[in-house]
Amino acid sequence: MKRIIKHLIGGIKGAFIVIFAFLLFPFARLFLWHRKIWIVSEYGYEARDNGYSFFKYMRGNHREVNCYYAIDFKSSDYPKIKELGNAIKFGSFKHLLYFCAARYIISSKTQGFCPSYYLTLLRKKMHLWGKYVFLQHGITKDDQKFLYKKPSKIDLFICGAKPEYEDIKAHYGYKENEVAYTGFARFDDYFGLTAKKQILVMPTWRRYAENVNFVDTEYYKTWYSFVNSSVLNDLLKQHNVLLNFYLHPQFKEHLPLFNTKCSNIKIIPFDNSDLQVLIRESMMFITDFSSLAFDFGYMKRPVIYYQYDEKEYFEKHYIKGYFDYRRDGFGSVVNTFDELMDSIRDCFGNNFIIKEKYGMNQKEFFPLYDDKNSERIYNAIKNLKN
Repeated sequence: MKRIIKHLIGGIKGAFIVIFAFLLFPFARLFLWHRKIWIVSEYGYEARDNGYSFFKYMRGNHREVNCYYAIDFKSSDYPKIKELGNAIKFGSFKHLLYFCAARYIISSKTQGFCPSYYLTLLRKKMHLWGKYVFLQHGITKDDQKFLYKKPSKIDLFICGAKPEYEDIKAHYGYKENEVAYTGFARFDDYFGLTAKKQILVMPTWRRYAENVNFVDTEYYKTWYSFVNSSVLNDLLKQHNVLLNFYLHPQFKEHLPLFNTKCSNIKIIPFDNSDLQVLIRESMMFITDFSSLAFDFGYMKRPVIYYQYDEKEYFEKHYIKGYFDYRRDGFGSVVNTFDELMDSIRDCFGNNFIIKEKYGMNQKEFFPLYDDKNSERIYNAIKNLKN
């Protein structure tokens, strides 16, 4: 009964916001359209992805543009935006007003750009608001039908890699000028770095591990066993290396279920932990299928894919796309813990130097390799007809 009441209240609130937006829309366009507003966002509570990196570039290089960042002022990331200036409180009246008047709405999240979820639904039915520029969170490697042009209504799809760009352009229903290979904005921060003696581990989420008893899933059992492995911990101690385990944000509520007594293995909390800092500071990445492996490929650092449920993943989670992990990947693909340990030992023994095969894959995947990614994104947006 409480759930029904909650949904009813949410529906009434959503209807009010939609009606209010319709009434506000003509006044916003009349009085603010001339200001040529750009709004950048991720999820309303964060600034640590391509949205933040692009906004930082805009504030540093194009202050002539009325570019704003929408974020909850209670967020731990808010001080970073406050320092840059032009912060808007996410979901506020000002956010709604500027959203109605914006020429460009720019976000790294498909559901992160609207001040209200109900306006997100409405936008997919009626294209009233400004051009939507999708910066992406990670490289699109699997067949993501929700990102096709028809259901997503994306006006400019920013790609981080050449094969990704070719696949999006060929199969997702976008016209030539609606998809651009520029590189990701956060890639600009991946030059001149010195890694610490630490490894980042981040498994991605699973649809089939949701709405079930999480502790009974193979996902939980596999990764809980991993962070409590004495064999792994002994190897880390031997080489004086710290391993940081970062659970996927989709499973944030399950983080308290993970704990370890291993001295060199740390469970990373979500609050006050910046994933981008962890990425830049880590000398190696272990994952199952996470697209963050591409970031490490861009930084030319070793990757290991621990795909213990490979068959089930492609049957129940995502449809396999153009990217083949064994053919195109940036590191070894393993299916068992013993194989994983062998690969980790191999990386230690090789002093974390990329093997030639994986180095060639990285070069072919990222022909654009410089710190001009945000600049190319800016130019792509400027070339987008509004």
